[in-house]
Amino acid sequence: MTLNIIVYSKESQNINKLNLLEDPLLKQLQEFAKLIIIPANKISDANQNNLSLLWLLYKEAALLIKRDYEKLPRPILFLMDESKYNLSILLETVTWLNTNSIYSEILYGDIGYIKNRIQNLGHILNTGNKLFDKRIGILESPSSSLIASNVDYFLTKRRWGISFIDIPVKLNPTPIYTENFKRVKREIPDSIDFYPPLRQFLEAERLNALAMDLFKVPKKLHSSFIAACNQLAQDQIPTIYCTDPQSVFTMLIAQLLIGTLPIFTQPIDVDRTHNQIILSTYSTAFNDLDKNFIDSKFTLLKCGGLCLDQFYLSTGTLTKEPTTTDKQQTLLTLQLDSPIDKLLKKPLGSHYMVVEGDHSEIFNDFFRYNRCIKA
Repeated sequence: MTLNIIVYSKESQNINKLNLLEDPLLKQLQEFAKLIIIPANKISDANQNNLSLLWLLYKEAALLIKRDYEKLPRPILFLMDESKYNLSILLETVTWLNTNSIYSEILYGDIGYIKNRIQNLGHILNTGNKLFDKRIGILESPSSSLIASNVDYFLTKRRWGISFIDIPVKLNPTPIYTENFKRVKREIPDSIDFYPPLRQFLEAERLNALAMDLFKVPKKLHSSFIAACNQLAQDQIPTIYCTDPQSVFTMLIAQLLIGTLPIFTQPIDVDRTHNQIILSTYSTAFNDLDKNFIDSKFTLLKCGGLCLDQFYLSTGTLTKEPTTTDKQQTLLTLQLDSPIDKLLKKPLGSHYMVVEGDHSEIFNDFFRYNRCIKA
């Protein structure tokens, strides 16, 4: 990987004379990354595709950070160098950033920790870059009944670089007649294989994710439609059976960030006494779970808000074996690690994503560094 080291020093004009690459701290960083030294007065030249570390080497650097804060590459990361005694400068700088609600982090400690942190943050930066030019299809338009789950397509494009596209469904309502003008009744078959046309549709429209409305499909074809959605999920294509832009965006982010497609769920009940939430899903991912999965950790998440600038995040434990209803729904019971009241008082819509394992740290870092507010 490549790191930009943005240096705030007195000799910013003659930074090459400082021979900074021979510094013990930077030598350790060079063991796993290529370093590009950039003087603070050329901060605009930094490649935004590389992770940037800010190195403050003199007292007036805090004033320069205040001057340059709009130009600072995100995430804002500071190197603490014990040999340069720059901790007090960093504390002053970070305090000012905090008072202006600008999130930042000081990297310190042993080189193993710093290396791991840099690699995780580099992955977060790359994930954010991958979102640019992604296309999410919304079949017809967002659901009118989901009054809190819509997004502003223009603001979202500016914020994340992602495009939401409403795709009209072309129907030909003209009835078919025989030669003697008798109307031909078109019977709905008992099942249809939706997977091939949906897969072809995704490729033709160059879509990276798709949201559709299950309840606009004839009831007798619900099973076929759900089966196609589950097959697309097995192909790691973010697909949901509800035209909820926030949820399909959350699903796409999770897949890019951790490489696993989360499961689209709907909360249907809570148990305040045991801090449990019951979720329903049409996904078949839980059908083959054995009893060893009881007490396993799961992550519950959602990105919401009109421009997708809020997030909900909690871990939980699966306390019961998943059960299947006569409507093909699987019911999950999660005991949350955070109070259920948080979800009830500040919900982010009516759908949430569930992914196996504890991924709270990477998701929290991703949303924080993309300036999202935790609900």
